[in-house]
Amino acid sequence: MSRRNVIFGRRANGLLKKANELSILCGVDIGIVIHKQGQENNAILWPSPEIFGQRLHKFLDFSNLERAKKMVLHEKFLEQMISKDTDYFLKSTMRTEVKESQQLLSKLQQSKHINQLDLYQLNCLHSTIAEMLKNLQTRDNELYNEQQQGQLLPLPPSPLLVPSLGLATVMQQQIGGDD
Repeated sequence: MSRRNVIFGRRANGLLKKANELSILCGVDIGIVIHKQGQENNAILWPSPEIFGQRLHKFLDFSNLERAKKMVLHEKFLEQMISKDTDYFLKSTMRTEVKESQQLLSKLQQSKHINQLDLYQLNCLHSTIAEMLKNLQTRDNELYNEQQQGQLLPLPPSPLLVPSLGLATVMQQQIGGDD
């Protein structure tokens, strides 16, 4: 027996073992055909010729549309993984920015002056304040709707929320300048 045939036999057995594990772990039907070129009647049908035939007929009985729905192409799989990773990265970045902004707000409340912040810190602070204003407006609307439905006692008039001002306007007000 040649070295190539020995390697082929080992790899084929490894493939069939992995297919069996995948079938058991995931509860899926798997059928494998291994055919060596140049030889007739040497096809290996896994798990057995009868079961393989049943699984093949089951698969072929699906319409082309149903088959296409069930098939996952490698390219599509990679696109899904990239999309998932991109979403995770964006959410992680957003969480980091929110935490940094909250720390900046805390420092500003303690002693740090707004003039000591760099552009990145100001942008983080701006987005945090905008998010806080949006959340306050949402909660205010919820309370107003509950009051309208008679679920709450009348509330005292709430102060108007300041519309989101541009960063330059906020800085001008902090510095005391007029342009």
